[in-house]
Amino acid sequence: MLNYHFYIPNYTEKSNGIKSLWAAAEFFAKYSKVTVQSFYMGEVFTELPPQYKKLFGTFKNSKNTVVIYPDCIKGNPLGAKNIARYLMCKPLILNGESIDYSFGEFLFGYSRAVNKNLAQYNIILDEKPAKVKMN
Repeated sequence: MLNYHFYIPNYTEKSNGIKSLWAAAEFFAKYSKVTVQSFYMGEVFTELPPQYKKLFGTFKNSKNTVVIYPDCIKGNPLGAKNIARYLMCKPLILNGESIDYSFGEFLFGYSRAVNKNLAQYNIILDEKPAKVKMN
């Protein structure tokens, strides 16, 4: 069985892309072992929806672990053996940079508007979850 480690920006209400990544991690956790590691990208945690707090964990590199990076991450900062990249928007649109990926990585997109040839994983967020204070 595969384990998934999501390396994603700190949660924020300001970005639908970031909220979608957190929702994807929660969904994956219903069917497999998932851990989340967040990083600073202009947002500091103040509150976090409670369903996400239980997902935090340490990355353990193994042949059974897939790291899921968002499209804003360059390279492989965790040194993962297996990588998937979730493309939230078309390359070059937000920061003028192309997607940095290597042979053997799995790419999937948020919608056909991002890339009509990639596997799709679209999340519709229609409710605002309750939040809990971070310690």
